[in-house]
Amino acid sequence: MTTSWPFVLLCFYNLTILGLTILKRSTRKQTWRDIGFYLNHLGLFIALLGGILGSADMERLTMTIQKGQVEWRGSLQTGEIKELPLAIQLDTFMIEEYEPKLVIIENETGKMLPASRPESYMFEGVGKTTQLAGVALTITDYLPHAAIFRDSTFMNVVPMMMEGATTALKVKASKPGLAQPVEGWVSNGSYLFPPIFLQIDDETSVAMPMQEIKKYSSHVTTFTENGKTKEAVIEVNKPIQVEDWMIYQYSYDDTKGKYSDTSVFELVRDPWLKVVYTGIFMLLAGALFLFIAGPKKKAS
Repeated sequence: MTTSWPFVLLCFYNLTILGLTILKRSTRKQTWRDIGFYLNHLGLFIALLGGILGSADMERLTMTIQKGQVEWRGSLQTGEIKELPLAIQLDTFMIEEYEPKLVIIENETGKMLPASRPESYMFEGVGKTTQLAGVALTITDYLPHAAIFRDSTFMNVVPMMMEGATTALKVKASKPGLAQPVEGWVSNGSYLFPPIFLQIDDETSVAMPMQEIKKYSSHVTTFTENGKTKEAVIEVNKPIQVEDWMIYQYSYDDTKGKYSDTSVFELVRDPWLKVVYTGIFMLLAGALFLFIAGPKKKAS
């Protein structure tokens, strides 16, 4: 929208009106109360002008870095590679996940049940029970780091404190019409191991969706051309500033999930940002001035 002709023409029209209004007011006899007028109108003119020029001159790139590596090249939206006046070293990348969830799915379609309003249960501890889509579930065991070994006739789930381990819950399930409860492991899998479902009957099974991400962050060291270094932590909605660049946590290698050793950053540079801030501060100062000065008193 900001690059469309109607938007540009509308902004140009507003700037013209503001400029003419300021010029017309400057030809009148000036009083101390005109300070608020000039702060408000000039501030809006400067902020709007800076925003328009900034949208054209803004640079936005993405940078993908593996743990332990240093990168100084970013990718533009066109795919072009550009060298930057700063470099980033990824020291560590950390992901925090919420507790695993259990759901009941339809075997034929894989859809969560009930179809009208799917239900889920977040793990709270071994021995806990719950009801999902008419199925009674009891958690009998929990392995936060597990390995899955299986063939056509045999499956075993064991603890594994290594990269690529998955989360597994042992569940006992029963429902009306079922001769006896069924018990087995359920897992959402990882890039090393496939997921496991516990079949209840011909129609339904217990499944574990992929765990939701609570937070992911990158511990980095930045380097600039003038020799300055900076250690920082970058999180979603918590960027850092290095000279004229804002560095945002953008993504990671979602194929590896919580074991990702790759972080993706977005780097944004707006050379007109200080001009926009100047206009905004002038607007705030003008509003404060008008609040303190109050309305003009009429002569009695």
